[in-house]
Amino acid sequence: RFAVALHGTDTPAVRDEIERLADDVLLPIVGETLRSNLDPPQVTGGLQLDGEGMAFSAAAPAERGEWIMLRCVNRRDHPTRGRWRMSRTLSEAVRARLDETPLEPLVVDGDAVSFDAGPREIVTILVR
Repeated sequence: RFAVALHGTDTPAVRDEIERLADDVLLPIVGETLRSNLDPPQVTGGLQLDGEGMAFSAAAPAERGEWIMLRCVNRRDHPTRGRWRMSRTLSEAVRARLDETPLEPLVVDGDAVSFDAGPREIVTILVR
């Protein structure tokens, strides 16, 4: 597949649009193991990052037990608010350092957790 997008001069709004377009063209990345091709593949939920200027960086099992590590970057030169949404209800979330050392708890709202990100900040959150 091939995609071409024409855009204006380099501004934060244009960069956001390019990021959204890249997500539309490249996502969803789906991996499934089928032991047999007799059954149709099942649709499963995913992970969603919301927030102006926020860019996905990583999601992986955390080094700490039953946690999931979520990482994103604020590409803007000013503070912004972000929100991770999962396909299941969350019981707990904490902000963490890059080495996954927990810092402070975050408020969980069902399947989502919101956070503040400083200019150009890398944000790591642990959820379970």
